This record gives sequence, C-alpha cells and structure tokens, in this order.
Amino acid sequence: MDPSAFFKVIVNCNEVLYKIHLAKENDENISELELNSYTAELKLIRAWIYFKMVQIYGSVPYFEEPLSNYGKSMGLKEKLDSLQTEDYILDTIMTQIIEIDTFDLNMLEESPFFCIRFNKFTNWALQGDIYLWRNNYSFARRSYDKV
Repeated sequence: MDPSAFFKVIVNCNEVLYKIHLAKENDENISELELNSYTAELKLIRAWIYFKMVQIYGSVPYFEEPLSNYGKSMGLKEKLDSLQTEDYILDTIMTQIIEIDTFDLNMLEESPFFCIRFNKFTNWALQGDIYLWRNNYSFARRSYDKV
C-alpha cells in the first residue's frame, strides 16, 4: 500500500499548523477559542494518520515541520530519510493528544459542522484506540468511558 496519501494529509496539517497564527493576525474576528479548536483538530487528524500508518507499516518517518521550510532545515531532510519506531511515534502523538484535553475547545452544537468535526470525544476515542493497540486495557477503558 502506497503511503503517499497519508503523507499528503500530514504535510497539509503541518503547513496549516505552522501558519495558523497568521489567521489571527489577518482576521480580528477569529477568536482564541476558534484558533484553539482548529489547532486541536489538526493535531488530532495528524495523530490519527500517524496511528493508522503505525498499524499498517510499523516504523515510518515522523516530522512536524512544514515542507515549505524544507530548504532551510537539514534536520527535516534527516527526519524524512529515517524511520521512527512504533513506540516513538505513539509516545509522541499520545503526549500531543493528551495535551489537547487541556484546550478550551468549541464544543457548541451550533458550531459549523459540529457533528463531523474532531473534538474531545474523538480525542478520547483515539486515545482509547492507541491504548488498546498497546494492550493497555485499563487505560483504554478509561478513555472509552469518557466518550
């Protein structure tokens, strides 16, 4: 299975995360709540993609930098050329998505596309799936109980 479609999503998430602060600078109507919600959603999407890649391939390249900085960063080239272990990737994404629990997210049902957006419930479900994948059944249950 060709992983390029997975990496297209990761590259897009990284680019938007790198530039999301520009939205606030260019549009005063964007609230901190909206910015936090978009940031959390992008991190959750990227984490879910990496989790799926770990399930399919095991070790994969892991990077959070935008490709628009590719020429400026030799470290990025090294990351793209090396494979990270399943444990490294899962530890990294778990740290990030657990941190999202502390974000103040837009959970209002009247929010645009509320029913199809990533949110705290999606986050807890993903945490549960990762714990389950790692055979940590008590933490998986704890995460699933929140959903």
